Amino acid sequence: MIALYAMGKKKELRGRLQVRYIIFILIILVHSLLRIPIKARAGDFGSAFKAAIASFPPSPSIAGMGGAWAAVPRTASDNPASISIFKKYKLKTILYADTSLIHFNQGRGVYSVNNGLLLPLVDGCLKISSTSIDADQFYNKKLPGSYYSLKSRDIKFSYGRKINNSLAWGIFVKPWGKTTLDLKSPGITLAKSRGRIKLNVRPGILFQPAKGCYLGLTYEYADTKNSTVSFNPFSLTKDKTTGHSFARIWRMGASWQPKTGTLLALDWQVGEVDSPARGDYDIDAFFFGIEQYLHKNLALRMGSLDGSITAGIRFSYRNLFLDYVYIKESLRDLNPYCGSSKSHVIALSVTF
Repeated sequence: MIALYAMGKKKELRGRLQVRYIIFILIILVHSLLRIPIKARAGDFGSAFKAAIASFPPSPSIAGMGGAWAAVPRTASDNPASISIFKKYKLKTILYADTSLIHFNQGRGVYSVNNGLLLPLVDGCLKISSTSIDADQFYNKKLPGSYYSLKSRDIKFSYGRKINNSLAWGIFVKPWGKTTLDLKSPGITLAKSRGRIKLNVRPGILFQPAKGCYLGLTYEYADTKNSTVSFNPFSLTKDKTTGHSFARIWRMGASWQPKTGTLLALDWQVGEVDSPARGDYDIDAFFFGIEQYLHKNLALRMGSLDGSITAGIRFSYRNLFLDYVYIKESLRDLNPYCGSSKSHVIALSVTF
């Protein structure tokens, strides 16, 4: 009897030790989960998103040519010096509206609308535009089961004028802009990020050394105030961080019109998105494209947006212009987070 009692006690003791061991393992596992840097995932995405937007073409007429715009003498260019060409057409106003649908392999798409107008002003041209970007749900590859929702709004002003027959200058200013980015899992919000533009300027020059040849250069500086609130679903706690991120981006390009109706353009973009909390995100991209008019009312465009194929077409009738472009891989910087993407962009513009 004594031997049986001793054996029973040993089994009971062994069972208690196993329970304590399991509890200890669970504590270590929960402690490790509590240390997952969820806010870093949202923050890293924010820097990649800024880089992706910096490379995304400003309009279908530019996107069709691979997104090269630094030395393209068009009012659609993001080089503010280029809109000085507005006076050449002797117009009173240009109204335009661009709609973009960016579709990711997983999740829903991103919708973007860009509206604006151009007006003559003090021997130059003034462009006023606004952009809205909305994405309800696109998935995060780095944290399976989670997804992002995004909302962005901004207002922009550009002014450009000629110094002489060969040289033009311009300035771009974004006085207001805000972005809302949420990282979610079904039933849970993991992080909320808010960004507000403090300062965003882009001066530019456009030089014509010879007939049909152009050289362009821009430098963009952006200061964004960010606020991120991270929620930990395991400890039911939240952590708030604030700070600034800075973008410094150079863009230089060349374009050539060998004959009427033909245009070739090449750009190089280099810079960084700098966040004290997350480090630097480097930008280094090339853009190349060609435009060929087959008729005065019909143009075809093809190009390479940092290695992604682009193709576009333009129809025009009197003072109406309709553009369409397809981009095979439109937001390469977001590939590690959301997978590959493709874009369809349609624009309608009217001149007076």
